[in-house]
Amino acid sequence: GTIVWVPPCMYNTVCNIRAHYFPFDVQRCEIRFVSWSYEEPLVLLTAKKPHADYGDPSYYKESTEWHIIAIPAIQGLWRMPSTDKLYTMVKYVFVIERKPLFYEVTLVAPTVMFSFLSVMIFYLPADSQAKTSMGVSLLVAFVMPLLIITKMVPVSSTEISLLNKFVIFSIFMVTATL
Repeated sequence: GTIVWVPPCMYNTVCNIRAHYFPFDVQRCEIRFVSWSYEEPLVLLTAKKPHADYGDPSYYKESTEWHIIAIPAIQGLWRMPSTDKLYTMVKYVFVIERKPLFYEVTLVAPTVMFSFLSVMIFYLPADSQAKTSMGVSLLVAFVMPLLIITKMVPVSSTEISLLNKFVIFSIFMVTATL
């Protein structure tokens, strides 16, 4: 026969965040449901609508930071590596994108303006006190976006965001002019 079991619980999961294109990033997070107790012919896990998109915003609380692009459900078989037995699996892939407006106003726009100002340092005479003053002021100004970026972006030793690289490069350029 058929048994429909809807457990009343909340699942928490952790996904790796790829912050390379921060704040214009799109994230993919997979959640797999597999029966480890019974093999494929005994338990068949199925999605309510196989290969359908569950990204209907009416089911979710609106986030101020993320927008749901899609949540496809994928049914399939999963092979347990230790026993080579097949188990049914339902996988949901959450595809979300960051809403960038806040970051455009507080990070990207000031960083771009500071970068244009740092180019202006090259037009000032080498012995001018204004050049040194402007350079030091820009170095202090570049610290602000760098601190915000490091506070907002998850810590990762595998990649650095392009915005972070741009700020560090701009700091080196201002330092080179002094």
